[in-house]
Amino acid sequence: GKIMRCASVVANALAPFSSYSIFAQTQCRRIVSSLNSSSSSSSSSSSFLEETVPRVTLKRVPRDSTEKISELLETFGYTEFAQVNDDAFKGTDQEEEIFYSRDSKGNEWERKKQWLFNNVQLYFSKDVHMSDAKKAVKQLESELGPMNAIYDNVDANNWQNVVLDSYKDILVDDEFIIRCARTNGEISKQKNETYKTDILLTPGLAFGTGGHPTTLLCLQFLKRHIKADDEMVDFGCGTGILAIGALKLGAGRAYGVDIDAMAVEAAKANAVINGVQDKFKAVLGDGTELDAEEPASVDVLVANILITPNIELASKFVKMTRKGGKIGLSGILAGKQATDVIKKYTSEGCAEFEIYEKDEWVCIECIVL
Repeated sequence: GKIMRCASVVANALAPFSSYSIFAQTQCRRIVSSLNSSSSSSSSSSSFLEETVPRVTLKRVPRDSTEKISELLETFGYTEFAQVNDDAFKGTDQEEEIFYSRDSKGNEWERKKQWLFNNVQLYFSKDVHMSDAKKAVKQLESELGPMNAIYDNVDANNWQNVVLDSYKDILVDDEFIIRCARTNGEISKQKNETYKTDILLTPGLAFGTGGHPTTLLCLQFLKRHIKADDEMVDFGCGTGILAIGALKLGAGRAYGVDIDAMAVEAAKANAVINGVQDKFKAVLGDGTELDAEEPASVDVLVANILITPNIELASKFVKMTRKGGKIGLSGILAGKQATDVIKKYTSEGCAEFEIYEKDEWVCIECIVL
């Protein structure tokens, strides 16, 4: 996963999402007019294809400095850029998860928004020359210290596609598809003519578009277990893709719970796009507040989050689900993580565990006794 901090990039292409998600957080501010081609523009235009934008890659930037880059650049007068952060230790034993959790006493939030060290990419608009980008790095160094910077130019159209290409139609199975509309006009035009079940998402609200193995595993879990008129909860709902999927599969009522207010709003908007808003309710909560407005005695609960909150909230999830109800848990790696989750939920009174695996990720399902 990557963290994008957009001071300006493709209009409405990204939005904040669930803080519980296994994906990294996306935050967008303003829009780069130079990269915001209208839907009527011809993508085959040679002049457009030849446009390039400066990119600066900063290697192994400490967490504290990473969090200051965007604000500093804006202070320096750069308003059209995008900052993309990635774990400098990605693919190694030191790779970190990004998650929100309370401390061991349940008091303070531990907000781990950035990795300890980040590889930071800065994309500037086509109106910014490479000399300006180098000047920007010099200005950053005056505030943050020396940086290991690499400079190159990337195709402006390719950079736009870095965002938009994430939002493609995704096949869950032979009867179930997730369709992603790139423009508002596509929302009304796209019809499900081949598949029994479809979910429509727009890039402006598209976090959790279904491409990650855990999302697919959870949707398949829902397809196996959702029955007509079931009540279900999607904990850590993000865009609400799982709750919406459950409703499309016949559930009578679905609830989305998330600790991020913007994710709650995104889920509500996606429910409207899919015509299920009357059966969907999204609420704000982290699973620990005593007075939280959360569902109870649901038939099915699904949580596509991280192993830490999956274990911390085990008692909550079991109490939220009726006796005989099904729980599906993902954001969990095969092996020790899966074993630890099963051990915890066994101690909470769950049984009949099944593990479904895809690309080293698993969805663990069980029944509440």
